[in-house]
Amino acid sequence: ESPDLPAGYRLFSFQTIDSTNAEALRRMENDGRPGDVIWSREQESGRGRRGREWLSTKGNLFVTLLVTVPPERPVGQLAFVAAIGIANGLGRCVPKPDRIRLKWPNDLLLHGRKLGGILIERSAGNLNPDLVAVGIGLNVSSAAFPNSACLRDCGSEASVSELVGLICDEFEKTRA
Repeated sequence: ESPDLPAGYRLFSFQTIDSTNAEALRRMENDGRPGDVIWSREQESGRGRRGREWLSTKGNLFVTLLVTVPPERPVGQLAFVAAIGIANGLGRCVPKPDRIRLKWPNDLLLHGRKLGGILIERSAGNLNPDLVAVGIGLNVSSAAFPNSACLRDCGSEASVSELVGLICDEFEKTRA
């Protein structure tokens, strides 16, 4: 099942990949463009901020969006835009959207427990200097740690594919 993406978005779908952000960075140095969506059902080397390991349990969401950030705009602002877009997307598929909270700089919480995270990276190369990778990891069907939560905990039955589409749709609205 493929996600329903907004106009202008291109989907690159994988069963297994090292990391959606790593693939996005590779694409940024080749033919990557704004609106590219790299989605994998499983990651072998997922990572979070400061190189921390991100456990990528099958059944959860791992997606990276390529977006343009003009040089005059701080990349850090993108974290706010991404978080709001993700929260709005999740709000469309959970029974009680007010239980989803944002924690600076990159965490999404459900009932005060970690639901997901955002990893924003810019390529070290100069081929596409305005492109930025916005990586999103969400616990959908399982949570790896005692202090974490998953969407199934709050009664959401949205598929991972549906969530990818909702997040892209809301991200597009939020950054417009």
